[in-house]
Amino acid sequence: MKLVVLTGTQYFDKDIAKLLKEAGVVAYSRSDISGYKEVDTSQSISNWFASSRDYVESVMFFAFTPEEQARQVMTMVNAFNKKIENDSPVRAFLLCVDSHNLNDQIQ
Repeated sequence: MKLVVLTGTQYFDKDIAKLLKEAGVVAYSRSDISGYKEVDTSQSISNWFASSRDYVESVMFFAFTPEEQARQVMTMVNAFNKKIENDSPVRAFLLCVDSHNLNDQIQ
């Protein structure tokens, strides 16, 4: 079993949900998150009146899936990222689940 984690900007919220559905993932969780990036202070000083917002509204999806399905999600995310013109692609991570109590629910 794998834990599949997908993150992206809110712009890709519906696209990520669609990818999971097309991969056959029937149960997943979704959460709004804020992505932060360290801001170079030398740029902040030179641009005194710039917006102070240093985060991006993002989403995180995760699902427990069989390994084959998790690999399918990863393949689909990679294909999706090749088609988009965006500096913030969808990020995907597969994590091993050593043990669980889901027995017959997920193989």
